[in-house]
Amino acid sequence: ATWFTNYVVVHHVLVPWLRWSPIGITHFCVFELIVVLAFIAHLRCAFTNPGTLLKGGLKGSEVSTFRRIEYLLGRSACSTRACRRCRSIKPERAHHCSICASCIVRMDHHCPWVNNCVGACNQKYFVLFLVYVLLGEMYAISIFVLRFVFCVKSDTVCYPSHATIPLVLCILAFVLSLFFIAFVTAMLYDQVEAVWENSTYIENLQHFKGEERTFYEGLCEVFGETFSWRWLLPIPVPGITRRAIVEEALAQRPVPLFSPEILAKLREAEEEERLRVAEEAEANGVVNQQAAPARAYSGVVQVP
Repeated sequence: ATWFTNYVVVHHVLVPWLRWSPIGITHFCVFELIVVLAFIAHLRCAFTNPGTLLKGGLKGSEVSTFRRIEYLLGRSACSTRACRRCRSIKPERAHHCSICASCIVRMDHHCPWVNNCVGACNQKYFVLFLVYVLLGEMYAISIFVLRFVFCVKSDTVCYPSHATIPLVLCILAFVLSLFFIAFVTAMLYDQVEAVWENSTYIENLQHFKGEERTFYEGLCEVFGETFSWRWLLPIPVPGITRRAIVEEALAQRPVPLFSPEILAKLREAEEEERLRVAEEAEANGVVNQQAAPARAYSGVVQVP
C-alpha cells in the first residue's frame, strides 16, 4: 500500500501539479525520504534477529525437574524458568514463539507484516517503521487535500474528462491512506503503552507488568541508548548486539540451577503426592470391592 500511495502521489499529483519546480522537488524529496526510511526499517525489522535464545542448554533430566517443580510447587517456587520445547533456560520476560519455534528475549508479538518476532533486538526498527508509515500516509493525505483545494479554487481543469484512471487512483490512494493511518496509529499506540507500562503485548495478556520506570527510561531500553540522532534512523546502536542482550538475559541463571531448599521441598511434595495417589487408589479399590457383589447379584435374577 505504501508503494502504491507513493506511485500515485508522485506520478498523478506532484508531477502534473507542481512539475519539477523548487516546491515540487522539495515535496518529492521529503516524501521519498520517508518512504525509503520506512522500507529500510521494514527490512531491518524483518531480518534482524529479535533476540533468539540458543536451544538445548538443558539436559532432559533438568527439564523434567523443572516441570515437576511447576506442577507440584507452582511456577513462583523457582526463580528460573525453562522451556521444555527448546530445552533451554527461559529468562525473565522471555517467551516461546510457536511460529519461530524459539524463545525470544522480551518478545512483544509475532508480526505478519515483517514475518518475524518483535523482541528486544528489533523493537526499535518496528517502532520506527510504524512512525515512518504514519508520517508518509499523513503527508500523502495532506498533498491530496492541497491538490483538491487547488483544483476547487482554480479555473483550470485539473483532470480532463477522459483522464478517469488518475482520478480513480487518487481516490483509492486517499481511502487507503486513511485506513492505514487508523491502523498504524492503533499499533503505535500499543507500542507506546507497552513502553509506558513496561509490559509487552504478551505480558499484558498475562496481566504482568515490569518494574515502574519513566517513559524516557523505557524508550532508552527500546532504542538501546540515551537520546541521540540515532533514535531517528533505522541503524544499529554500537555495542548493542543480540549476543550481548542474550548473555545479559541468561546471566539470571542461578548456580547451582536448583537450590537445596527447592529440591527438599520437591521431595516432600512428591512424597505427599505419592501418599495421596495411594490413598485414592486404596479408596477406589474398596469401592470396587463393595460394588462387585451388587453387580453379581443384579446379574442373577431368578423367577420362582
